[in-house]
Amino acid sequence: MNETIRVGVFGYGLAGRYFHVPFIRESSRFDLRAVATSRTEAAARLPGVRITDENEILADDDIDLVVVATPHRFHVPQTIAALEAGKHVVVEKPVAVTAAEIEQLKQAALEAGRIVIPFHNRRWDGDFIAVRKLIASGTLGTIHHFEMHWPMFRPQPRGVWRDVPDELGGILNDIGPHLIDQTLQLFGMPQAVYGQVMIHRPGCTVDDAFRIQLSYASGLYVLLETDVLNGLTAQRFAIRGTNGTFEKYGVDPQEAALREGIMPDDPRWATHSETAHIVTGGAHALAISGEMEIASGDYRQYWGAVASAIAGTALPPVTLDEVLAQMQILEAVRRSDADGQPVNVKGEA
Repeated sequence: MNETIRVGVFGYGLAGRYFHVPFIRESSRFDLRAVATSRTEAAARLPGVRITDENEILADDDIDLVVVATPHRFHVPQTIAALEAGKHVVVEKPVAVTAAEIEQLKQAALEAGRIVIPFHNRRWDGDFIAVRKLIASGTLGTIHHFEMHWPMFRPQPRGVWRDVPDELGGILNDIGPHLIDQTLQLFGMPQAVYGQVMIHRPGCTVDDAFRIQLSYASGLYVLLETDVLNGLTAQRFAIRGTNGTFEKYGVDPQEAALREGIMPDDPRWATHSETAHIVTGGAHALAISGEMEIASGDYRQYWGAVASAIAGTALPPVTLDEVLAQMQILEAVRRSDADGQPVNVKGEA
């Protein structure tokens, strides 16, 4: 393979336009050759890049990596097609919607001798990185309560493909993988899952709210929640431990920056900071309360890790086995919602 990784991107919607193409173009380790899209504005925005279709990219022997950034229902078949064409693949979340499909992708990658790297950029959110370090430091003691919320306010369905059941739309498939992935990175697989998946908006045909409760043998309780009718501020992270508590509001600002036109090659990129509130136990039972600065995250780190994995100098930053664990949780959420009962996911007593 050439030292520079030659890339073709499937899709130029929200994901392709903001989360993939800018980072591929910014890095000297990638060469964006082609984008498959029907969007007429793509040619003007991407001078020097071929605007074509998926089949042409698959047939191009000069493409090393395909990025699958299309609607959810295309992820599995397009990833398999790219593997069979001899390409490495970065694939948007949700990679699939069943554990069986993940196993199918693992087998296809093995047979092709190529790697599939799921896209989980939120591991490089500044607040998640800070939370991970804080928990690992032991500052809060033993964690017994952990919450993550994803605040948003969309009282009217937008009419996009994510609002269509046949496109595998819905908020559980959209935001659920992020929250579940971050939880598994912090605490591993739970003992049991209790899930509620809801539709609240009139005329909406896909789920627009979910509540996932995870219980661990250690006594840890985890709550993951999203409701598109939450128009007020919600805790992004809330943590309680035997020696302290932590609370942070607001979503990592990298996506907002991209939407505002601040691209990863802009000097302003990754220069922001946020704050969180923290209380820890002090001497003589005194509580020490203060603000904790959250350093900027940087999604460029994901793409650097992708380049290293394809070059064979590092392991993939996200693996299909990790996504398989996510799928097991998502499947348990759906079973629990249907039955109204917790689902044991580890077979523990």
